[in-house]
Amino acid sequence: MQAHRWRLAAVVVMALAASASTAPAAVAATELEVDAGYGGTFRMGEPVPVRVRISADRLLRGELQVSPTGGFGDSVTVAVPVEVPGGSVKEVVVAVPVDQGSDRRQIRAVLREGAAVVAEGTVGVAVAADQELVGLLPGVLDGRQAPGVVPLAVDAGTARFSALGPAELAVAPASLAGLDVIGASADDLAGLDPGGRDAVLAWVAEGGHLLVDSADGSDVEGLPPGWQPGDRGRVAAGLGEVRTTSGAMAAGRWQGLIEPTPSGSSSAGHFFGPLNLDGTLARDAGLRVPRLGWLVAFLVVYVTVAVPLTLTVLRRRGRGELGWVALPLVALVFTAVSYGVGQEARGGTTVAHATVLHTSPAGAVAASSVGVISPDGGSVEFGYPRRWSPSGRSNMSSAPPTASVATLGPSGTTVRQQLDVGQFGVQRAAGPVSVDGGLTVTAAADAGGELVGTVRNTLPFVLQDVGVLHDRAGVAVGSLGPGEERTFELDADRPQGDAFSGPAVQVWRSASGFDGMPDLDSVVAFPLWNEFEMGSSSDPLTAGRVVAAGWTRDYQPPLDVPGSSLSGRTMVVSTASVSSSSAGVVAATVRTDVVRGPFLGGAFDERAPLVVRLVLPDVDGAVDPSTLEVRAPEGFALGVWRDGSWQDLADGRERPAPGGPGGPEGGRFGPGGPMAFDGGGDPFGPLQGHPLPPGALDDGVVWARATAGGFGFFDPSLVSTLTLVTLGSAP
Repeated sequence: MQAHRWRLAAVVVMALAASASTAPAAVAATELEVDAGYGGTFRMGEPVPVRVRISADRLLRGELQVSPTGGFGDSVTVAVPVEVPGGSVKEVVVAVPVDQGSDRRQIRAVLREGAAVVAEGTVGVAVAADQELVGLLPGVLDGRQAPGVVPLAVDAGTARFSALGPAELAVAPASLAGLDVIGASADDLAGLDPGGRDAVLAWVAEGGHLLVDSADGSDVEGLPPGWQPGDRGRVAAGLGEVRTTSGAMAAGRWQGLIEPTPSGSSSAGHFFGPLNLDGTLARDAGLRVPRLGWLVAFLVVYVTVAVPLTLTVLRRRGRGELGWVALPLVALVFTAVSYGVGQEARGGTTVAHATVLHTSPAGAVAASSVGVISPDGGSVEFGYPRRWSPSGRSNMSSAPPTASVATLGPSGTTVRQQLDVGQFGVQRAAGPVSVDGGLTVTAAADAGGELVGTVRNTLPFVLQDVGVLHDRAGVAVGSLGPGEERTFELDADRPQGDAFSGPAVQVWRSASGFDGMPDLDSVVAFPLWNEFEMGSSSDPLTAGRVVAAGWTRDYQPPLDVPGSSLSGRTMVVSTASVSSSSAGVVAATVRTDVVRGPFLGGAFDERAPLVVRLVLPDVDGAVDPSTLEVRAPEGFALGVWRDGSWQDLADGRERPAPGGPGGPEGGRFGPGGPMAFDGGGDPFGPLQGHPLPPGALDDGVVWARATAGGFGFFDPSLVSTLTLVTLGSAP
C-alpha cells in the first residue's frame, strides 16, 4: 500500500513537471515574421506598409504594436487588436508613419497579451534611390509570381515589383503611398470594393501613376470621365497619371514598360516666408505669448524688489536678519503672478486644425494637422475615420517630439498622445473624405505664353483669396462664392517679382512675410501652402499644369476630439492640364517633370544629372518631331533619350531668355539675374535651342538629361527653363 502511494506521488510529480515544462513551449511557439516596405524599400517621408505573420499553437488574444525606431521626430506606434486561433497563422498589415530622417530605418513589431510580451521581431528598410516601386493588383498577375527587377524605359534606374493583395488594399491609401506605380488589369478597378477603389484613385490624385492593361482608346471601368486615357493612352490625373499598356503586362513584357516617375518638388526658391505650421496652429488654438516688453518689465521689477530694494529697506531699519523670510515671500508672490499669467495665456484654448483639401474628378483627399494645448497634462485623444492614417512629424515642425499610439478599429483610428502640463501637441493625419462639390480650374495657352482660363467654386461655402499658379508665375483671383466662376489671365513667360520668391508669394504676398511680418489676420496660412508643395510626391508647380487654391474657415475635417471644439482653416486645391489655344507645341502646355536629380532619395548629390520628362499635350493631328526643339540655358550639357541610349545634343542657336534682354548684361548675373526678374528677366540668361533629333519623340514624350556647369545648389531650377517648343516660335 505504501509503495502504491509512492508510485502515485511520483506520477503526480512527473505530470506537474511535464505541465511546467510545456507551458513555456506554448508561449515560445508563438512567432512573428515581419516584412516592411516593398521589397525592403520605402519612400522617404511616406508611411511604410508592415506585414506581420503571427503563428500560434494556442488561442491568442492580444494587441500587435508596430513602430519605427531610431528616428529623430515623433514616434507613432500603430496598434491593432488581434485574435489568432490555436494552430493557425494570421497576417496583419498596418501602415506606419516614418519621419524625414535616415535613409535606413528599423521597424519593430511587438505582440502583447495583456502586459506580457508574447513575441517580437525587427526588420530593416532602406530608401529606394533609383528604383521605381511597382505594385501589381491580382488581375495583372492572375496567379503568377511578380516579375524580378527590370530596367526602366530609359537608363535612369530599375523597377522593383510587388504583389498587392486584399490586406494591403484594406489599409489603402496609406499602404500605397510608398509606391510609384500600380499595375491593374482592365477589370481590376471595377472588381475592387468601393473603399479600395476610392483609395487607389486617391493615391493617383496625390501623384501616383496607374498602368491599366487595356487597349488605347478603350474606356476603363472605374475611372472618372476626366481620367480616361483616350486614344493617346495617357492622361494627367490630379498630380498623377493614368496610362494604358495594351496587354503588355498580361503578356509579361515588363522590359522597358515602367517609366521613371516624378521625384517630388524640384524647384529651388519656391519656399519663402513663415515655414513653420506649428506656430499657426498654436495661434489659432488660442495660445498667447506675453509681449516682450511686459516680460522685460516683469524681470526688472523682480530683480529690483527681490534683492536690492528688499535688503536695503530691512538693513536701514536694522532688521537685516528678516531677509531670510522676506526673500522667499517675494519669490512666492512673483511665482504666483507668473503662474496666473501662464494660466491666462493658456486659458480658453481650443483645438485648431490646418487642412489641405485636394479635390479632383475622383473625389477629395484631406491632410489635416491638429494642434491642442494641454493645460493640465495627461492623455489627449484624436479620432480619425477609417482609411485615414497618422502621418507623423511635419517636415518643418518646431514642436518637441512626442510619442503617440494609434489604435486601429473597425470604424476608424484613435490616436492618443501624452502631453505635459501646458504642452502644445501636434498630430497629423490624412485620408479620403466626402465633400459636396470642389474647386475646378481650366487653362489654355497661346504661342506667346499667355494663359487664359476659369476657376469655379462648387463647394457650399465661400473660398477667399483664390489664386492660380503655373510654374514660376501666379495671379490672384479674389473670393469665390458657392457656384461662382471667374476668368483669369496669366503671363507664363514673364513671372513677376523676385526670382526665388516663387509664385505663391506673388499670389499671397502679404501673408507670406516676404516684405516683412506676415499678415496674421489673413485666412491664408502660408506655411500650409509650403506643407502642400513640399509634401507632394509630384511637383505641383511645373509647366503644363495649373494649380488653383482658395482658403476658408468654414470647412471642418472629419476629426473627433472629445470634449473640445474644433476650429481652423483649410486650403482647397485643384489641378488641371494646360491646353493649347494655338497651333503647334507651346512651352506652357508641355508637362515638365523632374524624375531624377540631385535630391533623389532624400540625399543631395550635386553631381547627379537632372532627368526631365517632357510630355506633349494632346493636340489635333500628329506632331512632326522635326518641327520641335529643346531649349535650355547656356552652360548646361544637354542630351535626349534616343534609340535606346542617351545622346548628347550639339550646341544650338542662342536665343534670348523669355522676357529678358538676352545680352551679357541680362544673363544669370546681370539685371535679370537671380536676385530680380526686373519685369520678366530670367535668372539663367540666354537659352540654347537644340533641334529635336529623329526618334527622340516617343508616344508624345521626350526624355532629356541635363548636367549643370558649376551652378551647384541651383541645379534643380533648370526645370523651370528647360522647354520643348515648335521650332522657330517666339522665345
